[in-house]
Amino acid sequence: MTRENVPAMWLAAMHQLDFRTINDFRGKRMKNLMDELFEAMIVRLIEEGYITLESYFLDGTKLEANANKNSFVWKKSTIRFEEKLKEKIKEMLQQIDEIAEAEALELADLPKGEATPERLESIASQLEKKVDALTQEIEAAEEVPVRKELRKRRSTLKKPVKMIRENFVPRIHKYRMYHETFGDRNSFSKTDPDATFMRMKDDYMKNGQLKPGYNVQAATKNQFIV
Repeated sequence: MTRENVPAMWLAAMHQLDFRTINDFRGKRMKNLMDELFEAMIVRLIEEGYITLESYFLDGTKLEANANKNSFVWKKSTIRFEEKLKEKIKEMLQQIDEIAEAEALELADLPKGEATPERLESIASQLEKKVDALTQEIEAAEEVPVRKELRKRRSTLKKPVKMIRENFVPRIHKYRMYHETFGDRNSFSKTDPDATFMRMKDDYMKNGQLKPGYNVQAATKNQFIV
C-alpha cells in the first residue's frame, strides 16, 4: 500500500515500511496498549458521529493453521480423563487413609472432598517423613526379618508418594491449563493454542476435513473497523 496507495503514502510520509517493521511495532512495542488504543479510537469515532454500533457489516473466513493435526486437545476428552483421574485419586486417598491407620499416622490435610495439588503435596510430604524414619530404622536394625518387614512397610508408603508427585499433581495442573486455554472453544492445538479444529472447505478431492485453523472475523461501519 505504501507503494501504490496515495493516502497510505501520505500517512507513511513516503516511507516504504517492511511488513515486519509494522508487525514488530504492533506485536512488541505496542502490544500492551493495542486493546486500549483500539477502544479509545472506537469511542472517539462514536462521539464524533462517524459510527454507531446499532448496525455493522460482519464477514469472516477460515484460515488453515500451520499446526500439527495430531496435536489437538479436545474438551470432551479432557473432561472425561479428568473425571477418571478424580476417581483414581479418591481410591488412592482411601488406601492412604488405611495405611495411615495401620501406621498410626496423624495426617493433616487429608481431603474428604476435592483433592487440590497443594493438599496432595502436603500428604506426600508427610508420608515422606515416615519413609525417612523407616529408612533410619532399617539402617539401625540388625536382624534380617526385621529389616525385611521395615522395607515392606516403607515400600507401601513410597508408592502413593510417587503416584502423587509423578502422576496426580502434574495431570491436575495439565488439565487446569487445558481448561484455561479452551475458553469457549471445544479444542485447541498444542503446537498452536490459537488454532481450533474446524471443518474446512472441500479439498481438490472433494473431501471435507477437520483441520487446525482460525475463524478470522472483522466488523466494519462506514469503512471503519469496529
